[in-house]
This record gives sequence, C-alpha cells and structure tokens, in this order.
Amino acid sequence: MLPAIHVVCFAMIIVSIKEQGVTFEHFTRAGGAQSYLQQSLVAARALDQAQRGNGNNRTYTFADSETFADDLLHYASQYREENNQDLITRVYVSAKGIFQNYLTWHSQNINIADTPHGELLLESGASIIPDYNGVLDALLEAAQTETAKVSMLQLIFLVLEGCFCTSCVAFALVYLLRTACDQRYQLYETFLSIPVGLTRALASQTTHMLDDDESDDEEEDDDEKAEAGSGGAGSGAGAASGALVSSKRRALFDEDPDEEGAEAGPGAKPGKGGKGKADGGEDSPRKLPTDKSRGRRQPSMDLQAPPQERSWFSKLRFWRSNSVAPAPAASHRELKRNSRIVYGMLTITGTYSVLIILFYSICYAILMEAHDMVAIQSAVASTAERTYGTIFFSQELLSQTNASHVPEHVERLRSVSSGLRDAYLTLRMGASAQRVLGPDSETFEGVTGNGVVDDSPEMTEIFYGDGVCLRLGQHLPCPDPEWRYFQVSRTGVDGMFTQLFEELESLTKAALAAASAGDPLPDLNSPQWDYIYNIGMQDLADGNVRIEQQHRDDITSMYRTIIVLHVILFILLMVVFVFFILLVFMPLLRRMNQEKRRIAEMMSQLPNELDVMKLVSAALVGGGKLGDATAAAADKQLRKSKSMASGLTVAGGGPADKLRASGGQNSLLDSGSFRSGGDGVGDGARAGTGALPAIDVDAAGTKQWKDILNRANSMAASKQLGLSTGRSNVGSGKL
Repeated sequence: MLPAIHVVCFAMIIVSIKEQGVTFEHFTRAGGAQSYLQQSLVAARALDQAQRGNGNNRTYTFADSETFADDLLHYASQYREENNQDLITRVYVSAKGIFQNYLTWHSQNINIADTPHGELLLESGASIIPDYNGVLDALLEAAQTETAKVSMLQLIFLVLEGCFCTSCVAFALVYLLRTACDQRYQLYETFLSIPVGLTRALASQTTHMLDDDESDDEEEDDDEKAEAGSGGAGSGAGAASGALVSSKRRALFDEDPDEEGAEAGPGAKPGKGGKGKADGGEDSPRKLPTDKSRGRRQPSMDLQAPPQERSWFSKLRFWRSNSVAPAPAASHRELKRNSRIVYGMLTITGTYSVLIILFYSICYAILMEAHDMVAIQSAVASTAERTYGTIFFSQELLSQTNASHVPEHVERLRSVSSGLRDAYLTLRMGASAQRVLGPDSETFEGVTGNGVVDDSPEMTEIFYGDGVCLRLGQHLPCPDPEWRYFQVSRTGVDGMFTQLFEELESLTKAALAAASAGDPLPDLNSPQWDYIYNIGMQDLADGNVRIEQQHRDDITSMYRTIIVLHVILFILLMVVFVFFILLVFMPLLRRMNQEKRRIAEMMSQLPNELDVMKLVSAALVGGGKLGDATAAAADKQLRKSKSMASGLTVAGGGPADKLRASGGQNSLLDSGSFRSGGDGVGDGARAGTGALPAIDVDAAGTKQWKDILNRANSMAASKQLGLSTGRSNVGSGKL
C-alpha cells in the first residue's frame, strides 16, 4: 500500500513540476519578446539615421544599412511569434515594408521616418510595451501559482504520506501482526494448558495402545509362565499378577524414590513391593539403578544431580561451576512471548516514514526560494527590455534637430533610464533595493528575498567577474585590449551598468543645457552616445542574455535537484520494501507454515475423544475463555465420560473420575504432576490411595482436561479389566 501511495505522490509531483516549467517558460518568452520589439525599433531608427548620413565610424555608417534592415525584419519576426495582438501584427507588416522599400526610398530621397511604415514603428511602437505589461503580470501570476502548487504538494505529501499514511499503515500492520502473534501464542498455550503429568500420560497411553496389537502373543506367553511359576498358591497368584502387569512397558515419570513408601498401598514395601521370582528378580523394569550400581560410563551423574544428592567430592569441584545442571521442573509451563516481528515491522515502517519526512522536508526547504526566483524573473526581463529602450530613446534624443522637442525627449529618456535603474537594482539586490532607491521607486510583485547575484557562482561571475568578456553570437570576437572600452567591458555587468547610468545622466544634462543656451544640440557623434551604443548594444545586451539564461538554468537546476531527490527517495523506498519482503514478510510466511504443520502434529497427538475444534476456537476467539455453547457442550461431554468411568469402577475398582481439586496450593490439582497407579511392582501398588493425575489449569479449561483425563482413565480401566479377569482389584485403573 505504501509503495503505491508513494508512486501516486511521486507522479503528481513530477507532473506539477513539468506544469510549472511550462508556465515559467511562457512567462520567460513573453518577457523576452519585449526585448525583440525594442531591438527592432533601435534598428529602424539606426537605418533611418544611416541613410541620412548621420553617425560615424565609431557607431554606424551608411554601409551598415543592410545590417540594420536585416535586424529590423529578424527581431520583428521574433516578436510576432511570441504575440498575436493586432498592433503587433501591424508592427511586423511595417517592418517587412521597410525591409522591402528602404533602398527605393533612399534613391528617391525619402526618409524612413517620414513613411507610414516608419511612423508606425517609431511613433507607436514604444507605446505597445506599457499595454503589454498586463499580459506579463498575468503570466507571472500563473507561474507563481504553479510554483506555489509544487511547494504545497511537498508539504501536503510530507504530512499525508510521511506522517498520516505511514502511521495508519504502521498501526494497522502492528495490530494485525500482534493479533496474529496472539493467536499463535494462544494456540500454543492451548497445548501448554495441558498439565505436564497429563501430557506424559497421554503419550504413555498412546504407546500402550500401539503396543497392544504387537504384544498379544507375548502377553499370552507371560500368562502361562506366571501360572506355571505360581504353583496355585494365593501369594504366588498375587506375584504373578504383578509380574503380568509389569511385563508391559510403563511410563516412568515423576517418580520420587523417597515418596514410594509413603504412597505405597497396604501390604507393599517401599521400593520392593510385589517383587516375585518368576520375573527374573533383578531384571524388573521398575527397579531404578542406585549410586552403587552406576558404571564407569556415568562419571557425571553426581554433577548432574541436585546439590543435596551429590557426593562431597563433587561439591568440592568448584571449577565446574560454569557447567550446566538441569533446573528443577517447573510446576507451571509458560510460553515466553518474545516475538520480535512487531518490532521489526515498526523498524521498517519507521525507516520508511523517516525517509519520506527527511526528503520531503529537504525538498520543501529548497522550494522555499523558488517563489522569489520566479518573481524576480520579471526584473530580469525588464532589465533587458529597458536596456534596449534606453538606447532607443537616447538615439531619438540625439536625432532631434529642433531644440523645442529636446525637453520632451529628455523626459522620456530619464523615465526609461529610471525604470532601468529600478529593475537592475532589484535584480541585483532584491527587495532591499527599495531602501536604496527610495519609496517612490518601482516595486516588482512577489520579490521578497535577495537578488540573483548569489544564486550561483556563475551568476556572480557575470555581475562582478573581472577580465571576462560577455559577448555572444554575432558580436564575437571580443575586441582587443587596444579598444577604447576594453577595460570597462571586462568589469562585469555591474561595472558597465554603473558607467551607463553616468553617461545617460551626462547626456540629458548636456542636451538640456544646449537647448536652453541655443547651442548646437548633441548628435550621434557625442562621446556619451559612443559608450551607450557600443557597450549597450553589445556587451551589456549580451550580459543581460547571459543573466537570463543563467537564471533560467538556476531555476531548472533547482527543480532538477527536486526530481533527483524524489528519484533517490523512490529507490530507497523500493529497497526498504524489498527488505521488508525478504527479511520480514517471507520469513514470517515460512514461520507460519512451519507453525501450521507443528500445530497440526500436536493436534494429531491429542486423543480422538477431545473436541479439537472447540478447543482451538476457544483459544482463537477468547484466549481460553469458552462461550456458553462451548461450555455446555463440554459439560455434557464430561458427564458422559463420568458415567462411563463410574460403570467401569463398579466392575473393577475405585472411582476413576474424581479429581482432587481442593483449591489449595498443595493439592494434587496444583502440583502439576501425574503419577502412574500402582501395579504391584516397584512402587508398592499405590492403587489403594486412589491417586489420580493432578492438573494445573485455569477455570475456563478445567472441564475439557477433566474430560480428557476421565476418558484416558476409563480406557486404562477397561484394559486392566480385560487383562486381570478374576484377579483382585489392584487400583483404580490409572495410567
């Protein structure tokens, strides 16, 4: 489930990043289109001035007319591809008209500015830019929305997938695994609730039942030998009866030689009661070896015996203190609940959750800067566009020959240069630029952080790199050191812009002073225009292109990093999932299959009289607590067993269905042991006491185990009656 959820989240993030990239690309191209318009306007005015014979060798001459005509058509075509407004289409048509007729008009002494196509471009072209700013604002808002969407998805998936889903799955898995473990333990505890003595009795009873068919002939031979050895005497008959019974394999367990005399029946001697000559004397199977009869192959029996039964030499062997000795048998068998499956599952889910939270947190922290980087793209586009606009209006001012028009053109130039200053300082300093420019400066929506200077080392090199040529494409190769502006062109974008603002201020002051004094107006031969055109149209223009490309690369690199982090996270989560399958899930399945076989084997060892389904259902449903229907069925089965055992007791001995359950800690029920009834051999025929297996069980399962015990005793009593027909009662038929 978790991998599927992560795949969905991963796909949604990738799709949102792609949508953000598409929206940002549209905004970038729309901002660049403004620069195309300004370049086409600069080329149109330069073509007009070149055909008039203005200019010089430092800027342009009539020989550059063809170049300007090509640039006019090229940039107008680029601008039209990015827009579909009617006025923009008219600009494109006018550019094509000028390109087609500029040579004809020159031959006819017609200036381009005096033609309809020239007037449209030079008078109305610049007015398109303010109207187009609304489109840029809408595209910026769309780009910021998509950027915020990506960041919000990171945060949502951090909480949803990393915390909520993982926690829910972890709790569900832990609950299911704990439930499964509890059922497994309850199944095992169902078998452990059988007392130790009863378990051994069932095993011994199974052994006798299997041996009955194989030893029928041997029992008949033993009967004949017993009758021949007895000689018809009454005492011999008793001995033969004991020998007959002792010829069968008996389960020797929970025997305490110190207690044999105390529990022996009437007429029996401790440790030797019922021993006859016909059975071969010392070959009696009930005789246990003593310390004296121990051979040389048993040197460690003293160390393995309890401390009170060891010899004094064994007690002095302190260097064997680290040897393992059997602990006394516990009266209660308990199943240690030490399964670590739940902890393994918690470790897996915890690792899964930590990875998701860690990676999503890193991605969200990285994307916190994305909103400001997208917003500052408007300052990047405005800087490039206003650089060309400053060059265009400077050329317009220098093209004027009427002093009365100079103040108007100076005002336009100052307005454009002021906007260029605001855009550039915002690009370099971010939101802090307003403190430098003042409250009346232009603010760019969404810019709240620092500028782009420190976004990457490459961006810093563009702004402040010393000795770096920033020219691109058609402006190559870079000029030689003998060029008059070589040093300033190697100071980075910041140095060139600083010098540009000074030249613009000097140009406007000189134009106003000349117009006021009636002196000759500045023209295209002024030194200010030399710097503005050569540095602005080549080095600064290409520097702006580098800034735009690098800024786009920085944003793309940031989102590429996000994608790489998500891919790494996806791989790590798949590795965790594979480890879960290989190290937790598959071993758990194998273990459960083994336990199924083990439980089936344990069930197969239970007697047929036991209702296994009711027992297992009680263990799985209530952990040992039976329902009303189950309890009623168990009581009915118990009463039936008691009636059968009572009938057998009347025929052959004492009551076999009575359990000593006094409730005290020293009662037989609490002793947890089961002792075989007396058979006249070895233990003095304890049948007279009527002792039965003592069962240590809880109140919920007592009826079931009493029923098992009564059935086992009933079967044993039936067998004893069949073997000792006509003999005296030797016990209550216990196993």
